[in-house]
Amino acid sequence: METTVDIIYVNYNTSDQILDSVGTLVAACGKYGFRVTVVDNCSENDECLDQLKEVEGLNYIQLDRNYGFGYANNRGFEQTSAPVVLFLNPDTICRKGSIESMISFLLNHEGVGCVGASLFDAEGKPAHSFRRLDYGIRIELSNALSHIPAKIAYGRNAEHNFTGKELDVAYVCGAALMSKRDILDETGTFDERFFMYFEDNELCRRIRMKDLRVVSLPNSEIVHLEGKSISLKETREKLQEQSRRLFYEITGKSWHRPIIDTVNVVLLTVGEILCGLAGKSEKKRIYSFRKKLLLSKEIN
Repeated sequence: METTVDIIYVNYNTSDQILDSVGTLVAACGKYGFRVTVVDNCSENDECLDQLKEVEGLNYIQLDRNYGFGYANNRGFEQTSAPVVLFLNPDTICRKGSIESMISFLLNHEGVGCVGASLFDAEGKPAHSFRRLDYGIRIELSNALSHIPAKIAYGRNAEHNFTGKELDVAYVCGAALMSKRDILDETGTFDERFFMYFEDNELCRRIRMKDLRVVSLPNSEIVHLEGKSISLKETREKLQEQSRRLFYEITGKSWHRPIIDTVNVVLLTVGEILCGLAGKSEKKRIYSFRKKLLLSKEIN
């Protein structure tokens, strides 16, 4: 079968998850031929790595250190050649026909720059799949206010597609992002200045700036086994804040940051006080750490 889509995974100690995900690809791709490429960000103590390397037909690329999500995906892109490319997270389980429907829509609709899947969590509940607006003051204010403004504006279709038809959005989640090779050749792939987070936002923004559509597909269902723990993961928080600042610098929206940061600091301070009064020490610690990040000039 001719290869229509190159599916690229970035691995960092997640070989077991990739093996599970690869096992769902035949049913997910349907009539389209696919090839799997895994780019390894110098994994350590990855018990299933040797087993992953032995998967028949899998193209394995070893990097000498952890360069981040975008960099590794770009190295995979350079080593592939199919007309369609799917950047797929290791922690995904693709439901039957999910990738097939993405490919069919992309190949049969002019003016579409990229498509994204409808994501579900480990319990099968609808998960964050896209944003309707480009990242900036409006989204950050909505986030700070428990997403209430977005829910008022878009109802339950603010981050997940319940419409039953394709939906034009600002960006689709990079956990399952598909585009054509010739489009990515023109727009460029992921910006390697982002180590992790916001690289999908920025890429979709560049695609839209070429007057191409970014589309969420409701019938392409993929489970994203992303952790939902409330516990504070300081490394993740720091990476998100670094990438957030970089996004504003790159997109020329640097004036947005001081406005929303001031609002967030006030809200986080209120949260600290209320959690302290209620005896919720863990949440108070999270709010305190996030406030400290917002107020810091540099993040190491």
